[in-house]
Parts: sequence; C-alpha cells; structure tokens
Amino acid sequence: MEAKDYILKSYMSSKKLDLNKGIKLPEIFGTLQRKEPSFMLFKLVEKSFVYLKDYGGVCYFNVEDELIRKLNYEIVRFFSIDELIKVDFLKVIVGQHEKYKAGFDELFIPKINLDIVHILCLNLAQSAALFLYQEKSEIILESTNAFTQELVNKGRISLGRRKLFRFIGNTLYLKNNISQHLYIFDAPMLTWADEDASKTDALVKEDLEIGPRYNALKEQLNTVQENLDLFKDLNLHQYSNRLEWIIILLILFEVIHALV
Repeated sequence: MEAKDYILKSYMSSKKLDLNKGIKLPEIFGTLQRKEPSFMLFKLVEKSFVYLKDYGGVCYFNVEDELIRKLNYEIVRFFSIDELIKVDFLKVIVGQHEKYKAGFDELFIPKINLDIVHILCLNLAQSAALFLYQEKSEIILESTNAFTQELVNKGRISLGRRKLFRFIGNTLYLKNNISQHLYIFDAPMLTWADEDASKTDALVKEDLEIGPRYNALKEQLNTVQENLDLFKDLNLHQYSNRLEWIIILLILFEVIHALV
C-alpha cells in the first residue's frame, strides 16, 4: 500500500461544549461513531472525522479547510460560544512499510483505523488545551510578578483583598480545570487491548511533548500559588495591624471621653 498523508488540525474555545446537546448537531457532521460524556467522534466521509471535547477542544482529521470553516461556524452557533481559535496541527503518514517514528510535526505509522483516529484526535485536542491553559497561566504569572517587583522596590504591595482573592480563585479554577480535563499520564482504555493504538498513543504524546509541557504548566501554577499564599499572609498581616491600631484608637478615645 502506498503511503498516504493525513492532516490533523485542532481548535479551541475558551468556553466548554455542552455535549449533551451534541446528538442534535446538523447533518453536516455526518454519522456519530463514538460518544461519551467527555467527547464525541463523527465520521464526515470515508477517512474524514471531527472530534469534539467537552472542555472546548475540536480536532479535524483529514478535513478540507472550506469544510472546517463551515463546521466551525456551526459549532460556534450551536453551542453558543464566542469563537474557535486554530491552535495546533499534525501530519500523519500512513503506509504498511512505515515504522512507528516521529519527525518534526510528523508521525509515521503503519496503519490507520477508528481507534487510532480517536487516539490522534484526543492527543491533539489535549495539546491544544495545554496551549490555552499555558497562555492563561502566563497572564496570571505576569500579574503576580508585577506585585513581586513592587514588593522588592517598595517593601509592600498595593493588592487589595478582593483582587487578591480573585487571583487565588482564577489560579485554583485553572488548576482544577487541568486536573479535571487532561489525563496526560493515563493511557486511554482503547489502547489496553490494541498494540497499534498503544504505540500510536505513546508516539504522539512524545512528539507533541505533552508530558513535559504538562509538568512545566503545573510547576508554573505552583509558583503562582506560592506567590499568592505569600501575598495573602502579607495582606492578612497588614489588615491585622490596621485592626490593632483601630482598637487602640477606640480605647484611647474612650479613656479621653471618660476623663473629660
């Protein structure tokens, strides 16, 4: 069999997709091949698929750009999300004489089937999610760095309690999303009994550097959390000092009032 190239493209939304509504998607999405609470996999035509992930990921396997534009429009309209942003792509070369190996944004595998399409789309969707979460994490880190620099320059921080709690809430929300939606180190169940799917899963994870990127993101968020914990302690100390002075002044006022 002559080697054939397949292109995968991933898109992300900043909002989640309510996949409970997904079974009512228009006919342009083709036939539903697989569905679980966290994903849906549709077959458009032969060897052409679209994969939806509940956290806002969309992955296209061997789909022309014009059709991708139409499908993205339908997804945005149907799920009432703002937009879908193109994030990542991957080229897969399939041929019976190919060995499992990776190049720069290329995978070489000997066969393709529905399980392998599922594995490829799942991993590319997770890679896209990592890009989005990394971007959000860097925004939070830049904000906390500004207050860290203020602490260095002035010996204090002008960070109110409400704004501090918002930072803490955003960080915890992001960490929870990552833990809830990304199963980086767990092999999908469909790889357990399929050696080809298992090898493909390991290969694409290595090529997309999903493990190292995930660890770097968690480390970055841990650093942010440590900074925010320090800011919280400083804020509490400043608040306690103000409260102590208020109590002292009230006592002094009562004493003066009693003497007069």
